[in-house]
Amino acid sequence: IVKDFNERVGVEGFKAMIVAPNREAAVRYKKALDNIDGAPKSIIIMSSELDETGAEGDSWNDYHLTSNAREIKSKEFAKADNENKILIVSDMLLTGYDAPIVGTMYLDHKLKEHTLLQAIARVNRKYSIKQFGTIVDFINISKVINKYDIGLYLLTPSNFNEKKILPNKFFEF
Repeated sequence: IVKDFNERVGVEGFKAMIVAPNREAAVRYKKALDNIDGAPKSIIIMSSELDETGAEGDSWNDYHLTSNAREIKSKEFAKADNENKILIVSDMLLTGYDAPIVGTMYLDHKLKEHTLLQAIARVNRKYSIKQFGTIVDFINISKVINKYDIGLYLLTPSNFNEKKILPNKFFEF
């Protein structure tokens, strides 16, 4: 994710979303990014309670935001001048969230039907020079997406290093 963001997404002036399969995984993504040299600044937005802990007993207090703070932080992230470049979510901000600057979604969550199509739409919003959105598919969602005619380029391990743009074509593992 860091390599792709630094070489493609950030260079083009866009931001990205990581969609984790659950809150535990979202926290792991955040901690991993925070410990990688050269990683872009990230923010995690998820519902949690104060003093809530993960499965391994680690505190999630660093990631706790009130409902009002989540709304403010999500709006701030959508601005080009905001320092956060990657937004980490699990089930929040997948439908109805308007952040056209998001050009890439790193999808690690098996979404279905309406939620899947709405999540894809997060990266397909018109913005500046953006002609299409990119989904980096970690869970082989391309099998589901193939039946839809969406102007989107889906990256999977089999085509990740290709540099050509093939809208409306999806690749399987």
